[in-house]
Amino acid sequence: MTSGTSFSNTFERCNKWTTFAPGVANPNAMSKARGVKSCWLSNSKLVSFPQMNFPECTDFSKAWENCTALTSFPSVDYSSATDLSNAWWGCSNLTTHADISAPNLVTMNSTFYSNKFTISP
Repeated sequence: MTSGTSFSNTFERCNKWTTFAPGVANPNAMSKARGVKSCWLSNSKLVSFPQMNFPECTDFSKAWENCTALTSFPSVDYSSATDLSNAWWGCSNLTTHADISAPNLVTMNSTFYSNKFTISP
């Protein structure tokens, strides 16, 4: 896989998966991705997602939108991210998410819309 690869809509609506694991696609191979827009969109049975690195990825918009079974989300490398718009929009059971460090972030519209986060003081 070469630098600049786009995974837009690649695994959209794969509703039989409960986890995205290396057996499905090698997380290290995806590390060269430049875009994962809508990649896992509407995977309604996706319960877990592995910690992955996307050091070159700029577009995460709608990446996990409507993944309604997700309850938590691990640490992911967002160091090149510029767009997280609607990334977890509609993930109605998402209650926890690892810290996000995205120093190049420009757009974050409705990123966590319709989630059940509990905010601690």
